Amino acid sequence: MGKYIDPFTDTGFKIIFGRENQSEIVLAGFLNTLFENQPYFDKIVEVRYLNSERSREKERGKTIIHDVICQTQSGHRFILEMQKGKKDDFLQRSTYYTCKGVTDQINISSEQNGPKFKYLPVTSVYMCQFNVNGVEKKLVSHFMFMDVESNHILNNGIRTAYIQLPEFDKKWEECKNKFEQWIFILKHMNQFDEFPVITRKDEVFSRLERVASYAALSEEDRIAYEADLKWASEYEEEIATAKREAAEEGRAEGRAQGIAEGRAEGIAQGIAEGRAEGIAEGRAEGELQQAWKTATIMFQKGRDYSEISEFTGLTIEELKSKLQK
Repeated sequence: MGKYIDPFTDTGFKIIFGRENQSEIVLAGFLNTLFENQPYFDKIVEVRYLNSERSREKERGKTIIHDVICQTQSGHRFILEMQKGKKDDFLQRSTYYTCKGVTDQINISSEQNGPKFKYLPVTSVYMCQFNVNGVEKKLVSHFMFMDVESNHILNNGIRTAYIQLPEFDKKWEECKNKFEQWIFILKHMNQFDEFPVITRKDEVFSRLERVASYAALSEEDRIAYEADLKWASEYEEEIATAKREAAEEGRAEGRAQGIAEGRAEGIAQGIAEGRAEGIAEGRAEGELQQAWKTATIMFQKGRDYSEISEFTGLTIEELKSKLQK
């Protein structure tokens, strides 16, 4: 077991960013660094959590969402989400989640002169372990309502930031700013023996080190965290096993079919040429059969279409036409 917890587990994410009377300094420090120098952003001076954690996805290990109110000069509401499983329609999903953060607040007054559509500005932060379809491939992308010709920003009522973790592979000494240091620490923290020495002079990083210490976990949190790690290991093994079984079957069938087709073709075009083409065609057919075998095994284990498509290369439309729930 590592000295520090993995922030990309359900329990780890909640302990680091969503634990009342513990995580406020860490969360505020992370958000202030993320939005530093962004327009219409006031430094967060206080974090107040809503009553409860809300998970929009029931499948374990896929989504953890915390709604928080971060007090700035005018007040602000943040949605912080860690998304592990790739979804082809995540851009549409995340837009809906952000807009819902506004509509959940609206209380239209019945009084003639009463306030209408009054709500705190909503900012969503989506920390993704995959590249989001439709978003440029870079570490962070910020979005707000603006005039497409003049770039004039309409207001700060709704804004979104996507953090695409696959776009970051720097070493600690290559980090150019504090936000990159944040991402490096989050990605590698569970492998640390110690935090980088320079972080000990930083109040937020020092708090993060204490909060993320495995030794400091309560018995309840330790049990939950270890269950997360066990589930993640079993899930990864399920996927690896499905791919391995399908690959072995696909290779065997591909060889047989390739040899047969190669022989038939060789009668007309020569044994050497026929074998080459037959084996090539057999391999292609074998790869396709392997993909379908992998898809079938994953489907039987309850995986959704977008996840199966990611692992097999088959389109969601193809999967839906042949696999039925």
